Amino acid sequence: MEFSLSSIDQQVTQAVRYTFGSMLEQRRADLTSRVNAFGDTIAKGKALEEQDLLKFAAYKEEVDTLIREVPLHDGNDLLALEYKELLETLDQMITLWPESLRRTQDAARYYRQPEDSLATGTRKFLKRALFLLSKLPRKAANIIRKLAGKPVKAISYNTHTVPLQGLGEIYLREELVRRLLGQTYALLKLEARIYEMLFVKEDKLKLAGVVHNKEDDLKKVHQLIDEQYESIQRRVEEIVGKVLQRFEAHFAKAGTFELKSRMLTPARAAAFTAQNRKSLASMAEGWKLTHQTLLEDWQLNVQLRRMTALVRLEYATLDERISEKKATILESFEGIRDYLVAAKQRASKESPSAELRKLLVKEKYEASKSLNNRLLKGTIEALINQNFAALVHRLDTRLNELYHGLPEKTAILKSGRYDEPIKSSDLQYFSPHELFAFESMPDFEKATVKLRQLITRRVDELVAVINDLDDIVTFCLDSAMESLEQQDADPTGSLQVYREGLDRAINKLDDSAAQLAALKSTVLEESHSALEVLITHILELTSNENARELNMRISKGKALRSKEQYMDRARALGTRLTKQLTVRTWRLRQHTGRVISFLRSAVGVSGGEQKVSSEVSDFLADSFSLINELPIVYQRLYKISALTDQGLFEGRSSELIRLKSAYQSWEAGKHAPTVLVGEKWSGLTSLINHFLDKLQPKLSIIKIDHQHNISTDVELMAVFSSHLKAELTTPKEVIDHILGLPAKKIMVVENLQYFFLRKVHGFEALKTLFTIIAQTDQKVYWLLSCTAYGWHYLEATNSARDHFRHLIQLEPITNDQMIELIMKRNRISGYRVAYETTADLKNSKKFNRLAYEQQQQQLKANFFNNLIKFSKSNVSLGLIFWLLSTKEISEDTITIGSFKEPDLSFLGQLSMPKVFILNNLILHDGLTVEQLAEVMRMSIGATQSLVTNLEDDGVLITRELQYMINPFVYRQIVNHLKLKNLIH
Repeated sequence: MEFSLSSIDQQVTQAVRYTFGSMLEQRRADLTSRVNAFGDTIAKGKALEEQDLLKFAAYKEEVDTLIREVPLHDGNDLLALEYKELLETLDQMITLWPESLRRTQDAARYYRQPEDSLATGTRKFLKRALFLLSKLPRKAANIIRKLAGKPVKAISYNTHTVPLQGLGEIYLREELVRRLLGQTYALLKLEARIYEMLFVKEDKLKLAGVVHNKEDDLKKVHQLIDEQYESIQRRVEEIVGKVLQRFEAHFAKAGTFELKSRMLTPARAAAFTAQNRKSLASMAEGWKLTHQTLLEDWQLNVQLRRMTALVRLEYATLDERISEKKATILESFEGIRDYLVAAKQRASKESPSAELRKLLVKEKYEASKSLNNRLLKGTIEALINQNFAALVHRLDTRLNELYHGLPEKTAILKSGRYDEPIKSSDLQYFSPHELFAFESMPDFEKATVKLRQLITRRVDELVAVINDLDDIVTFCLDSAMESLEQQDADPTGSLQVYREGLDRAINKLDDSAAQLAALKSTVLEESHSALEVLITHILELTSNENARELNMRISKGKALRSKEQYMDRARALGTRLTKQLTVRTWRLRQHTGRVISFLRSAVGVSGGEQKVSSEVSDFLADSFSLINELPIVYQRLYKISALTDQGLFEGRSSELIRLKSAYQSWEAGKHAPTVLVGEKWSGLTSLINHFLDKLQPKLSIIKIDHQHNISTDVELMAVFSSHLKAELTTPKEVIDHILGLPAKKIMVVENLQYFFLRKVHGFEALKTLFTIIAQTDQKVYWLLSCTAYGWHYLEATNSARDHFRHLIQLEPITNDQMIELIMKRNRISGYRVAYETTADLKNSKKFNRLAYEQQQQQLKANFFNNLIKFSKSNVSLGLIFWLLSTKEISEDTITIGSFKEPDLSFLGQLSMPKVFILNNLILHDGLTVEQLAEVMRMSIGATQSLVTNLEDDGVLITRELQYMINPFVYRQIVNHLKLKNLIH
């Protein structure tokens, strides 16, 4: 290819315009688009009304998303973004040039130029002298040729070899890049300035609708972008011109002493390239850190403002819900008051003694029927269900969710200036998350705990007053009737006794209404006060720039807990060692028992079936009665049933992830029947309810929660007919009905263990159910549940696993989760917990030397060790253990004693028929006497005799004619059946 200096100007100018210039336009468009996106969002925020907290929080979240989308470029990004195409174009042009070019030197190489130094001018003088000296023979010859009439030979300067490609790489490509780096610096500085301006403008929206600046938000920003980009484009054009001039100047010198060829080698070009890349990387890293710190600062402010709005929204929700619940309770109060006022009016008429006696008898009947059985019970139920404490606890839960979303580490720039690249050493760091965890949240949680305790006390007082109303009315009626029996009875005086009693009842009711109003005010005022303190802490972080001070505050909060944590670790170590020793001792006892039992059988000695002691029998039979004596509110919190209040749900994160994945697989059109398998009372239904509650978008749900064992197709068709609201008699009709549903649905079938009987032809219903599932799974997402031991049996006998794409087995919940789900319920109740000192510790000098709080920590650890040992991670058994350990409930404190398990060693001596009955009840999760007789192949009479005996001993309980294992011995029976290798 012919090399021409005149064409290079045009080629390089076009290369820069179509690569770097195009990049500039694209960067300008991207930045403008980003500014417009922020501007549109800010405009939406300004349009919000001041109290529209939910939309304001959504607005801040939208800003947060925009901040996260701002690109942060490192050296490689910028190289690819700004220089890659330019470098490729220049390289392509240079490689087409000849590697070197020989040309005649210019006269300027022999004569001193204005820019030459004295040394260079001297060397040029000598060079010129030598050149003239070397050309003297040619000049003499030309004189002779001229005299002879012959043409003379021209005298020209010496030639020089130009290393053209090396010259182009160094003085065109790398020189151009080096000079353009300054414009990249200007671009990054401009972007930092724009982000800072947007930060300032957006942060003025501290509350919804409150704006302190009414000027056009984007005008100055866009003006700055236009001015700076136009300035950068002008400087780029100037740079191209200067680089081309410099290239042409060096082209004339290359290969001469002014620019020797060894200065234009590939190695020299590579060195210039490396230097430029290093400069770009260093600059990019510094600006990236500047942008990142600026955006993190902005993002933290946005998150804190959003957090503030959501906190205020939670308070507004609390206010609204408490007002609603108060109105419901007051409506019940008004019903009672109407009854009492009407009763007083009925008692205001003068009547003879005989008529008055009839009136009082009728009033007593009405009091029992309407007042006590309907009005008072309904009001007490409304008070118990008011959930004020749970609503306050929701604040704790919500705040925990919010502060856990704060960053673990945030940088603060010492100078506070974002107009230059920064280094890591310019930054200080602190943790907003830790600051809340150790400083703000503990104070707030203490305040809400006290408030929940107050709520529980006040509600108990109100319930007691409402309960007393019946006694007041009944007592005054009895007194009035008794006065009429006297010889000198005064009907007017008797009526007065009754009316005065009604007045007292009305006064007490009015006092209760005032107390309820005062309770509402107290809850709202105390919550508001605690929230305002917390919000003050939140807002401090939007202006506090002293990272050292913040870190000192975090350290102080940690130090307050360090001693307690050390003691906790020590106690935990002791607990682990004790547990290991206990497990080994238990295994040794089990092994010894089996050896002794074998030896006794070998020699024909047997003690026969061990009778259950009356103490154990009475305990097992009366266990539920003991629980029923506890306050109703407390029973409801620890009720052994599927959760309806999702705020009480704890753990199961891995199972939820797998369940969601299975559902998404079905949504994608894949075969996805899913079965959940877990031990009885392990939370299968609660997990399903929680998953369905959180599912978005929600589909219509058909729930088949069949509670009785079936085994035939006829029974299965009856179940489907009932739940599908259609008369269905064959499996095909069920399949056609499901496939004909107008929309996709979720079909939940709980208790798969109820769909078979362990007998010949006892799996007909189960197999039909599997067929229906297989042929309808494109229309319906099938979600089933089954107890663990029933599932293992079905898997072994019917290959149940083959019918499900997804098997999700519930893992045992951790010890910490068990403790948390129990303590969470107690926190909602508002009661303080005091652990009763055990007999073995009362005389311990070491224990008595501990402070009260340390004693309580040790007692708590001991208690939960026993609870976990008893429950083996079974949620319901853990709740039972807690309830049975409740010794006393005072005004604001619940006393937890040490629950000692009854001696259940008699289980090891049960006769084999009883053992087989227990085994079948575990597999089927309950059976009627008739069903037991079928699966046992025994007569109904013999079966009834065995189950009655087990029920009398407290081992079995009945529910709607079904016999089930008593929850208090469930764990021990499972262990016993495992030892006998009957279940796995």
